[in-house]
Amino acid sequence: MENAKTLQLKFKRIDQKNYNLVLKNPREDITEEEIKKIMNMIIEKNIINPSGMKIEAIEDASIVDTSVKKFNLGL
Repeated sequence: MENAKTLQLKFKRIDQKNYNLVLKNPREDITEEEIKKIMNMIIEKNIINPSGMKIEAIEDASIVDTSVKKFNLGL
């Protein structure tokens, strides 16, 4: 069994819909301050425009740790 971690960044778009950005394998020692900084940079520099909609605010962020069990099915 292996673990898979993702950093999930949740933003609010100008149309008030949520946008989730999921990043695989975040650093183990990433800090809340670093996460806030990168999220603010994404907004300030207008790096991502999902469906042509500007991101206007930070909603939240979380690290999700998932256990994965792979099966060898002989395929």
